[in-house]
Amino acid sequence: MSGSAVVGVIVESLSEQCDQHQSEATTTQDGSYRIRGLKPDCQYKVSIKAGADGAAAPHCFPSQFEVRMTAEDLKGLDMVAAPYDMSTDLAVEMEFGTMSIPPSYRVSVQREGETITQSVVHAPVTVFYLNNLPRDGREYSVRVEPDRQHQTFPAKTVFFTTDAPVRVVRIPITSSKRSGEVEISAGSLLALPFFGLLALIFFNQ
Repeated sequence: MSGSAVVGVIVESLSEQCDQHQSEATTTQDGSYRIRGLKPDCQYKVSIKAGADGAAAPHCFPSQFEVRMTAEDLKGLDMVAAPYDMSTDLAVEMEFGTMSIPPSYRVSVQREGETITQSVVHAPVTVFYLNNLPRDGREYSVRVEPDRQHQTFPAKTVFFTTDAPVRVVRIPITSSKRSGEVEISAGSLLALPFFGLLALIFFNQ
C-alpha cells in the first residue's frame, strides 16, 4: 500500500471465473503484500477484506483491481487507504422503569476522576450521546444524578472502556424516598388497631 504503511490488513483475491478460487495475504510492516497460489489464466478481483485485528476494512482507492493471471508475477497493485477512525462514540440510555422521568437530570462522563463533559438532559429525552472519545482502551465512567435537590432518585455510576467504535451504556434508575418521609407499611397498619385495643382496655378498668 502506498503512502504511510498500513500494517495487518487482509488483501483478498477472488476468481468467480475459476470456481470461486480464493487466496489472501496480510500487509507487512512496509505496507506490502504478496498473494500466492493464484491460477494462471484466471480473472481475479483483488480487494481489501478486513482491517487489522478484525476491524472493518479501511476505505481504499481504488476499491479493487481486476487482473488476469499469467505465469509471471504481477506487481504494482498499490492502493491508498483512508486513515482509520480510532475513536469511540458513546450512547447512554437511562432506564427509568415505572418511575416518571424527571423534568431534568445531569449526565457526566469522567476519566480517572476528571470530568470530560457534563450536560443537563431535559425530559422526555432519555438518551445521551457523546462522540469522538479516544479509542485507547481506557476506563471511563458515566454518572447520572438529580439536577435539582427535591428530585428523588439516587445518583448512579456505570463504568465502560473505549475499546470499540461504539459503546452503549444502559443505566437503570430507581426512585428513593425523601429524607424524613414516613412510610406506612402493612405492619404499621396492623399495629394501629392493636394499640387502640390496649388503650380501650386500660381506660375501661
